[in-house]
Amino acid sequence: MKVILRKSIESLGRTGEVVDVANGYARNYLLPKSFAYAITSDNLKRIEKEKVRFEAEEKERLASLNAFAEKLKSVSCSIEANANEEGHLFGSVTPAMIVEALAKDGIELDAKSIQLEKPIKETGVFSVPVHLHADINSELKVWVMDSNEDAKGGDGEGGDATDADGAEPESNESDG
Repeated sequence: MKVILRKSIESLGRTGEVVDVANGYARNYLLPKSFAYAITSDNLKRIEKEKVRFEAEEKERLASLNAFAEKLKSVSCSIEANANEEGHLFGSVTPAMIVEALAKDGIELDAKSIQLEKPIKETGVFSVPVHLHADINSELKVWVMDSNEDAKGGDGEGGDATDADGAEPESNESDG
């Protein structure tokens, strides 16, 4: 069955295109969810108007996504996780954890857009690809650090003043 797409569907085509799909797919999914119209002269006229409006909206959306992609290239986030002495994580860093870390910095991103080939399983700095749109990809830096680093005294500078049991030492200063 041939239908006219009302919305872009990644596996089928873009708005306004005439595509040939299985009858059941059109009747049970595309038409009831208003993703497509049946081919009629009225629908062809209607989709032309929608296509012009959609192209203007898509142009604005692409411009904002391009700006966001450029912003992402300069963004980095830090994630703390438990690791052994060799830097291998007990578990892994997932896209959901990256999205949560970005949200703390005020950057909203969908976990589906983060394209990890495999979960991150060791400490270090990683360049993570982000898929924002069919034509727009970006990258961001993810710093994976050992959450036990401070307890081990791993930086060698003794930045935190803690007792042997990990408690903060009491101060002689009064609050006021």
